[in-house]
Amino acid sequence: MIAAAYDIKKAYHDSDQLIEVLIGTSLEINKHDFICITGKSGCGKSTLLHIMGLLDAPDAGEVFIAET
Repeated sequence: MIAAAYDIKKAYHDSDQLIEVLIGTSLEINKHDFICITGKSGCGKSTLLHIMGLLDAPDAGEVFIAET
């Protein structure tokens, strides 16, 4: 495994409303894996990639990045 995210949770505040984007999302990526993340607009694809790329921090959960 070169990257993994376990039980990731992320929410944003929009005025008075809390928008939960990721609710307990997990993902493991192994060396030589070719993955495609698909889904409707606003479902959390970019948020997950930002967290996996260490550009953003999750509200809860763990992210692991291994040296290769």
